[in-house]
Amino acid sequence: MKKENSKAKKEQVKQLSLGLKSPLSNVFYNFKSRIVSRLNLFGANSFINDPIIWLLVSFQIVGGFYQMIYILNQIEKLPSLIPLFGYSGNSIDTLVPKFYYLAFPLISFLLLVIGFRMAKSVYFKNNTLAHYTLFIELLVSLSLTLHIIVIISQYV
Repeated sequence: MKKENSKAKKEQVKQLSLGLKSPLSNVFYNFKSRIVSRLNLFGANSFINDPIIWLLVSFQIVGGFYQMIYILNQIEKLPSLIPLFGYSGNSIDTLVPKFYYLAFPLISFLLLVIGFRMAKSVYFKNNTLAHYTLFIELLVSLSLTLHIIVIISQYV
């Protein structure tokens, strides 16, 4: 009789568990705790909450979009071959197709990504160095924007 009771208990346990290792509510609580812990890390991360970082990154993003919009608005008016730099010289080798100017916004966004990653890796050791890194990236992006405006305004 004891053997029959143990078999009935085993069958009953299988039938009630439905093949789950833990109750369904534990799955939801586990998922919720993961989300809460990620949000707490986001809130505690001083790099993400630094206003100077976001100011510099925002200016770089706006500058990159301005470059792209300015080039796309003026590209119809440009001649087919223009110099990449401020001078053309006498050689045809210094002239490039006008669509090459679309590389400048790409370069700006690439510099933004590289600068952001460098600033993030350095921030917790020396946050001033991270600020300077992004500031230099902003100056490079600004100089690219001014270069585009000067060159394109000569030919429009």
